Amino acid sequence: MNLIDLENASTKEKILDVSRKLFAKYGFEGTSIRDIAKESGVNVSAVNYHFKNKAGLFWHNMVVSYEMMESQIEIFSKKCDSAIDLCMSIYDHFYQQSDALRSTMRMLLSESLDPPEDPAVAQRLTATFGPPGGRFIAAKIQQEIPYKFDDEGIYWAVKTIFGSIFHWSMMCKMAHIKKGHSLDYLIEPKQIRKDVERLITATLEYIKNHKEIFDKE
Repeated sequence: MNLIDLENASTKEKILDVSRKLFAKYGFEGTSIRDIAKESGVNVSAVNYHFKNKAGLFWHNMVVSYEMMESQIEIFSKKCDSAIDLCMSIYDHFYQQSDALRSTMRMLLSESLDPPEDPAVAQRLTATFGPPGGRFIAAKIQQEIPYKFDDEGIYWAVKTIFGSIFHWSMMCKMAHIKKGHSLDYLIEPKQIRKDVERLITATLEYIKNHKEIFDKE
């Protein structure tokens, strides 16, 4: 890689880093290309050169975030012996990162956000197995099931488990739930964590006991 390539890579990474922070703070609509360029110390044309437009920049950030989550879940999967241990490690990690997760969800729900135009970005976001780390969750589950899962069953299990983890790890730190701690022990973080663990355990038990539904053979 020559000096120009290094400079371009450095500029691109800086724009990504700055835009990630601005998107998280102000949302997709509240952040402009000009804001990103100014904070990055580059001109608007540099942002457009690397990412074409604001939506392109956002989706590149999504790929980076996805890959970071995937890498972290892979690390957890190597350390955890069981599916439930892996899932609860993911939950605890997401709970600590709940502010960032909520910012990402807020941007994804924006009505003005168009689908990714870059074929490579679109391919990266759609070619993976479900949510970030889904393949590692699926592998752990399969280790504990005495028969071969069909693809539809695996995807159902991963979506069910990941959806609960993602939803409650964010909800736990929402203001109205925090304020409700003293009024209702059922929405305390410890209780919610226990409820998530129960749901995951129940899902795994359901799979184990219903071979006729999920057996690939």
